[in-house]
Amino acid sequence: MTSIKRLDTAAFQTWIAKNQFESNEGSTNSVHTLDRQSIATLARDIESKKIIASPREYQIELFERAKQRNTIVVLDTGTHTLDQELEERACGKQKRVAFFLVEKVALCFQQHAVLSCNLEHPIAKFYGDMKGVMKTKEFWDSKLSENMVLLDCLHNAFITMRQINLLIFDEAHHTKKNHPYARIIKDHYIRLEKQNRPRVMGMTASPVDCQTRDIKIAAAELESMLCKFPENSATTLWYRIYEQVASNSQFRPSLEFTKEASSTLGRWCADRCWQLFLTDSELVKLSARTDRDFAQDFASNGADQAVDSIRQVQSNIKRHDLGTIKPGSQELSSKVRCLYEILKDAFTQFSTKRCIVFVEKRFTACLLTDLFQQKHMRIQDMKVGYVVGSQATTTNLGNMSYRDQFITLQRFKKGEINCLFATPVAEEGIDIPECDLVVRFDLFNSVIQYLQSKGRARQRNSRYISMVEEGNTRHLRSLAQATRDAHALRRFCSALPADRKLQDQVTDVNALAKFEEAGQKVFEIPETGARLTFPHSLEVLAQFVSSLSPSEMSYKPEYIVTTYGSKFQADVILPDSSPIKSMQGFPQRSKMLARCSAAFETCVALIMKKHIGDNLQPAFAKKLHAMRNARLAVTSNKRSSYDMLLRPKIWSKLGTPSELFVTAIALENPGALSHSSRPLLLLSRQRLSQVPEIPLYFGNGQSSLARCNVLANPLKITGAEFAALAHFTLRTFFDVFSKEFETDHRELPYFLAPCIQSHSQVVGGGQAELDWASVNLVKETDTLDWVSAPEEFFSNRLVIDPWDGSRRFYINGINQSLKPSDPTPKGVPEPRSRAYRQTEKTVKDYSNSLFLKSRKRVVWRDDQPVVNAELLSLRRNLLDEHQVDEEMNNQCFIILEPLEVSPLPIEFVSMAMTFPAIIHRIDSVLIALEACSLLGLEIRANLALEALTKDSDNTGDHGKEQINFQAGMGHNYERLEFLGDSFLKMATTVSLFTLLPESTECEYHIERMLLVCNQNLFNHAVDRDLQGFIRSRSFNRRTWYPGLKLKRGKAPKTEMRHELADKSIADVCEALIGAAYVSAGEGNVDLAVKAVTEMVRSKNHKMQKFSDYYAAFKVPVWQAAVGTAAQRFVVQQIATITGYRFKSAPLLRSAFKHPSYPYETLPHYQRLEFLGDALLDMAIVDYLFKRYPEADPQWLTEHKMAMASNQFLGVLCVRLNLQKHLLTTSSALMGNIADYTAELEQAEEAAQKEAREKGVPMRNNFWLDVGQPPKALPDIVEALIGAMFVDAEYNYAVVQSFFRRFILPYFEDMQLYDTFANRHPVTFLAHKMQNEVCCSQWRICTSNVPCSLDQGIRALTESDVVCAVMVHGKVFTHATAKSGRYAKVAVAKKALAMLADVSVVGVKRLLGCDCNGLP
Repeated sequence: MTSIKRLDTAAFQTWIAKNQFESNEGSTNSVHTLDRQSIATLARDIESKKIIASPREYQIELFERAKQRNTIVVLDTGTHTLDQELEERACGKQKRVAFFLVEKVALCFQQHAVLSCNLEHPIAKFYGDMKGVMKTKEFWDSKLSENMVLLDCLHNAFITMRQINLLIFDEAHHTKKNHPYARIIKDHYIRLEKQNRPRVMGMTASPVDCQTRDIKIAAAELESMLCKFPENSATTLWYRIYEQVASNSQFRPSLEFTKEASSTLGRWCADRCWQLFLTDSELVKLSARTDRDFAQDFASNGADQAVDSIRQVQSNIKRHDLGTIKPGSQELSSKVRCLYEILKDAFTQFSTKRCIVFVEKRFTACLLTDLFQQKHMRIQDMKVGYVVGSQATTTNLGNMSYRDQFITLQRFKKGEINCLFATPVAEEGIDIPECDLVVRFDLFNSVIQYLQSKGRARQRNSRYISMVEEGNTRHLRSLAQATRDAHALRRFCSALPADRKLQDQVTDVNALAKFEEAGQKVFEIPETGARLTFPHSLEVLAQFVSSLSPSEMSYKPEYIVTTYGSKFQADVILPDSSPIKSMQGFPQRSKMLARCSAAFETCVALIMKKHIGDNLQPAFAKKLHAMRNARLAVTSNKRSSYDMLLRPKIWSKLGTPSELFVTAIALENPGALSHSSRPLLLLSRQRLSQVPEIPLYFGNGQSSLARCNVLANPLKITGAEFAALAHFTLRTFFDVFSKEFETDHRELPYFLAPCIQSHSQVVGGGQAELDWASVNLVKETDTLDWVSAPEEFFSNRLVIDPWDGSRRFYINGINQSLKPSDPTPKGVPEPRSRAYRQTEKTVKDYSNSLFLKSRKRVVWRDDQPVVNAELLSLRRNLLDEHQVDEEMNNQCFIILEPLEVSPLPIEFVSMAMTFPAIIHRIDSVLIALEACSLLGLEIRANLALEALTKDSDNTGDHGKEQINFQAGMGHNYERLEFLGDSFLKMATTVSLFTLLPESTECEYHIERMLLVCNQNLFNHAVDRDLQGFIRSRSFNRRTWYPGLKLKRGKAPKTEMRHELADKSIADVCEALIGAAYVSAGEGNVDLAVKAVTEMVRSKNHKMQKFSDYYAAFKVPVWQAAVGTAAQRFVVQQIATITGYRFKSAPLLRSAFKHPSYPYETLPHYQRLEFLGDALLDMAIVDYLFKRYPEADPQWLTEHKMAMASNQFLGVLCVRLNLQKHLLTTSSALMGNIADYTAELEQAEEAAQKEAREKGVPMRNNFWLDVGQPPKALPDIVEALIGAMFVDAEYNYAVVQSFFRRFILPYFEDMQLYDTFANRHPVTFLAHKMQNEVCCSQWRICTSNVPCSLDQGIRALTESDVVCAVMVHGKVFTHATAKSGRYAKVAVAKKALAMLADVSVVGVKRLLGCDCNGLP
């Protein structure tokens, strides 16, 4: 690690500590081309933003009243529940359906989109001219049998009134005269006996038309209006056209309108109308229709003349010069000029955001839109469009399809159009986004039009302008009449009896005070004397909720008031970041007191939980901050020094044994050694645990596994045999490893011995016999005499240099061509002896290591043979696969007189050379097993060692250069820690859910954090000295020896310390849990449960096996209750979708109950969601861990995040249609779900199209193109999983089944998600910094931090990754995400955006870069 990199890393960590970095999350919704969307999709998009975020109290009360009796709801322009129907069907009564009647096709699409996204019952839409509608009784019987909610006005003989349970009339003011609404009531409804009539609900903004007309005055007004048009108001162009086509009926409507337009709009607009009307395509159509009309007169040749006249008309229009039109031109009518001034002021002075101009005729809307698009008529910031009705006409001008209407309204909503010219089609029902300005260009014809158009001006401080012609008495009378009628309507509603009006929401404060004096609840805090009263609780709760708000917004508590007999009861809904999500008050005599009661009970609960302080001030944010900081307290930066165990306790048992346990060590591939060998026997006073295979690497691509077979029966030995084994072992240490111990035989921890059998025999499972002959030979002979020995003696022997312990030789026969006095051949290994360099460098001088003076005194025989030899290297770490050997020649030539020939068998010596690496690994395994024994866990040896292995100082930092990497240690704990972390989360979650059934989700999160946090794991680990068992150092030639006193040689290390981060110790605890999970085998997690209990050491988790969880579970009363028909209906629906049938219908219903839903006495889904989240997380982690055994933890984590992400679970929710069962009263949530569903459908359609074009199956990652879903969608998926687990009596198999069936199919090809977040802006940034800016001192640094405080309880459980671009040791910019890869992408994008369009010099100045490189 370079010094610059260390400085950058230190600066980055200092910056994090200083800033306590908090993440900001956001979602980006995809933008799709409107023109490519279906009408149904566009209809859903219309509902994307609601005027009311959630139902107001008057709406809820109206809903309750509408369930009891027929109701007309009168609202200033701004359901019957189906549960009863299900109950009646369950009792065997006739099936009935509900009708929602609307007047326009557009409204049919709109209402169907809203209801289909928010009702769990199947629905359909029907409208006039719809394809596929069969006018047969069988067709409609089938629809009714499917329990359809029909959303079109169906009035025919195939359906009887008895089959209907609810009639909803939209725009109910039309129910008069011969309107279809009226015919339904008169012809069918009133003819049915009262007890069988369906409930009726009407919705309107104007229930009566109060307008009265005097015939004489009306005639006078009409005459006056006609007189305002001059007789010569038609333009010159109009007369020329009239002369050509006056007899052609196809031109009659256009002639009439353009003549009128020359007066109302101006001469320029009238002539412009002809240019827009008579296009080439229209010419063809008009010619065809004209030819058809005139062809009926067979005796006339008028058809040809008429067609020619049309061509002449087109020629006249093309030749006509309209000229340039400007705002003050007299070619525009005074009314248009006035409109221009109104709009100019609106958009330039009043900063109007939305404006609607209502006109009477379709041509008018089109012409005004065209006019304000002319060069000199354009108004700054005003973008115009028009929307008109869809009718069968002879021309395309002034006509819009339903699709075009939807597209235009959608663009108006998004701001692509901000000034809309509209006919009455936009007055009624269709929701237009809130407007600043409504202009009535053509005056309304009735009070209904007045109220409806005025209702479009919904934004606060909006303006409504009616344009009235000066001196036009009809206009003045209409305006006055409409105003009077509106006031009369309000007076009528005000005069209704009290039982037909909603109670006012405001209660007199004095009345509240009196009520308090009469015995209202008061909560007093003794320590401070602070006093919480009913009225004060509203303020205290509002202050608490506000404290949870992020900086850019302000949260408020939301109250839902419902009737409770003659009283009122309120539920208060708090934000998701609150520790309490909802609370219900007690019934009260008024709405205000009901809200006070809910607030009071909530405040008391918050005070008791210490979330509100003793002075009634919010304390949760501070408490949350402290707990979040506690998560930061244990990090990889905090390190301490600890003793590291070097030898297992098994070697501490000493003395003279009567029996020894034999472990035969053999190679699977003995040919990997350069010399022949035989197995080595390791004898111990206690039986060794079964040691896993040990990989050994001999260089030059040669490797082998070493098998350690523990023999079943111990070896009985005598005292003499014990002494022989001890001598053989000590001789091995001296001759092979140059270590001479001063020790009693009884102090040897283990013994070494040769084996008679071959490697293959031992590996194959056969017995291994001790070679007593070789042992006894070594006991009796210290060195072998070479003098007078036969020639074969000089092969396959170990020769040692008694004066230089580093020199060991294999001898391989006599060299007949060399003599002792011959010069040393070139290329032999250089000896370390300095004296040799001052001699003649002969073979005999090469063979000894004496000092110079001694060399001069000693005379070596010249008649002795020179032998071929190989210098042995003892410095290789055989556990390190990647160690690179120095290329050197070890062949040399020696005489034996200055040396000693060892009696050890050469095959034993070859195997003994591998012993240091083997015993190091055996010691590590035994120490790891001792740690498991300390915890009472029977974990497999290989997994125990892996869980305790830390091979670098920054083991957990994936993708970074490893600091102080220790080679040859095998697998480190990372993968097992990834697995154990997930199981720890699941186990503690299940335990808390079981033991604390009354706790809230926030309390669960806090309790779980206390159990699983690194601080807790670290504390309990250190209490049991677990840090000493951790393996953080690789093989060391000075630590593997037995801890005995040396006579000679380099003293071995008997003690070692290592530095460990607190977090590393906590990570090892999680890795041990993961090892326990894998050790027990498929389907058995009892050992992992026990491991969790040992690690957390808490009263909230004392389970020893998985069945203990359900044994501690007490089924709540509500869960055991008999379900209602509505609840049983959901059971059937979910069984059809998932294949799992719930035994408890209330439990399933609870999984879909949003905290905002006050109507069923069931817990909301957040407890189950808390449970399901952990269960699903474990299923995903288990799959990834087993399916990808070689994947690193970073890859596993990032792909797990894709599988468990809210983005995917939202998709899954919609694909399974689970959102239809969601119980909520939040209109904003329902609208967001509708938006998201539409966006998902578009992404899927695009993926299907792409697949068809390429001729391949549709890619399963299409959902990546969709934005973040409303959080309720992934929540109910997780809640459903939690509910299935509980319903199945804690059978985890149902969770795994759900995962395999519904989640896994999306992730069969994991390569699709390799670039989930890494779309490589990092590459672009690197290119820019290196090649353009030429900066050499920049890098991207990452670090984990807890979620920000504005995420509430998530700050206790979830982490983000903060990533910063460091330039010359300073943070240039930063970003956060859920993984390092995402964070790098985000920060790279941010940096590129900041550097865009800046010169290289400017970039260097901005970055503070002084590097001298030139681009």
